[in-house]
Amino acid sequence: MPRRRPRAGEKRMDAAIDHFAEMGYRKADVRRVVNKLLKDVYGKDGWPLLEDSCYSVVQEALFEMEEQEKLQQQQQQQQQQNEDDDGDDEGEEAHPD
Repeated sequence: MPRRRPRAGEKRMDAAIDHFAEMGYRKADVRRVVNKLLKDVYGKDGWPLLEDSCYSVVQEALFEMEEQEKLQQQQQQQQQQNEDDDGDDEGEEAHPD
């Protein structure tokens, strides 16, 4: 059975994935960011805007995604540390100064 011919959007998505794979981005992350930009910002015909300046809009969105993930990790670590600190205090008796 012959392989089906990819649609234009699929070719463009593959090109975007290839571009960012060289920089170490995961395929799923690139696909999610591109789809979100096309859906929420540029519309289905927005590929030329995404491709402009070597996907700079996509790069910015990927940077924002990374920053949000880092902030969430820091908040979770801080929360865990606070919970651990609170747990340590329970076993100690209060000593008046």
